[in-house]
Amino acid sequence: MDKKLILTEIQEICQKEGWTYQLNCKGKNWKADIVIEHPSMNIAFNVCKCPRNTESTYKIMLENNIICCWLLLPIDRYVDYDKNTPCFKLYNSNDQFKVTLYSSYYYDEGVSIDLTDFIYSFVEKKIKKANNMIVQSAEVLFINYPCWKCNTDNHVYYIKRLQSNEGITINDIDDENIIFNPQLVNAINLYIDNNGNNIKLGKIKQRYSKSSNDSDTSFGCINCDSIFGKVFVDDIIYEDSYSQDIIHIDMGKNEFQISVDCWYKEK
Repeated sequence: MDKKLILTEIQEICQKEGWTYQLNCKGKNWKADIVIEHPSMNIAFNVCKCPRNTESTYKIMLENNIICCWLLLPIDRYVDYDKNTPCFKLYNSNDQFKVTLYSSYYYDEGVSIDLTDFIYSFVEKKIKKANNMIVQSAEVLFINYPCWKCNTDNHVYYIKRLQSNEGITINDIDDENIIFNPQLVNAINLYIDNNGNNIKLGKIKQRYSKSSNDSDTSFGCINCDSIFGKVFVDDIIYEDSYSQDIIHIDMGKNEFQISVDCWYKEK
């Protein structure tokens, strides 16, 4: 991926929309590859591999009536950057440039949009940072899990995606406080009662775990109530999740709030 190609695409958008812009702009303690004039506050983009001092530079540029965004080119090593400033990884998919708004850490998947869509959205101030979200829908996978003790067919579930009405999306949920949130569990059980005749989900409750020597909230057998250990559940999810159908569940009255730390495109 070449920096010039990214900047060319941004320039083509500016020319199409009639936006006034300047290349290779510099100020006191800041610089930008391209600055787009905007009625309320100018918009700047830097395209680079390893951003530096983004937090302080962002503040300096705001004082100069400029909002800056960093677009990060792919690199074959880990790059640490401030997640509170608008820094976003680029990648190429089927000859289209994509911008990753949020990366999850469980399967290293994330939420991404086309570069063109991102540029328009950033200029229109629709790319925003979220610290919390109201979960209003979930995408759930039900995975067959025979009981290790009595061999009864059971299911466990995996939360592929949580979404809010504002456009916040979190993928691949691995936090048990969220997976076993009572409101989420209620919504899933309500779906099973109304639609899931073939889904066999045991009670989700506190059970004693030998591995942790403590009582933990867990999946369990619908027949004998034996605990399904997290390590074994995670293994079968990893093996089978990509072959399962995604079930969309609206929270309805069961919507709930969670803490997040991500960027998103406002609807």
